[in-house]
Amino acid sequence: MGMTGAGKTTLISEVTGLNMNIGHGLKSCTKEIQVATMRIDGYEVHLIDTPGFDDTELTDSDILIRIAGYLVTDVRLSGILYLHPISTTRMGGAATRNLKMFQNLVGKDNMGNVKLITTKWAGVTPEQGQLYLKELVGEFWNSMIAAGAHVERCDDIAKDGKRIIQTILKTSPVTLRFQQEIQDGLQPEETAAYKVVRDGLDELQKKYNRDIQRLQEQL
Repeated sequence: MGMTGAGKTTLISEVTGLNMNIGHGLKSCTKEIQVATMRIDGYEVHLIDTPGFDDTELTDSDILIRIAGYLVTDVRLSGILYLHPISTTRMGGAATRNLKMFQNLVGKDNMGNVKLITTKWAGVTPEQGQLYLKELVGEFWNSMIAAGAHVERCDDIAKDGKRIIQTILKTSPVTLRFQQEIQDGLQPEETAAYKVVRDGLDELQKKYNRDIQRLQEQL
């Protein structure tokens, strides 16, 4: 999982050698859940590629509904990889909201199965990269790390991607918080993850109303 352009589809393509639908322009390509299957060290591994949040065409609620449609099946995940491009120098509102949504989707008790992966190190100097990583770890990822999430660096996509996947091969699968909420009888729009998306939409509506009011006052 991760924001649009983080390199999720590229990682799966490089590790598996399969021809996934990768975006290289300004528009994102992954619109639906994609699953790639391969064998690593004798294990059958299913890599699930999700659409990125802050998409150029889909709303965050559209994307969450697609992810929800997959998670309401009997699937249980051994590892959840959250990708973040280290070359992104600012955590804007969409990125911060996506991170909060991710935490509510997974649940604090399942953070031991989470890998926080930085990508696109070639886009920064080593000094810049370390500075941005320190900020991510200290200000944005600290609560997830405290709950058991692991930080990984992905330089060589194929090599590091496979290495990271190998670290979760023997990890026991978990039921995500979102899945547990559905099992407890909640509708997708009643879950904690969806509430984050809805709150973001409400805030955008409030900002829109404030901007309209200011424009009217200037006329």
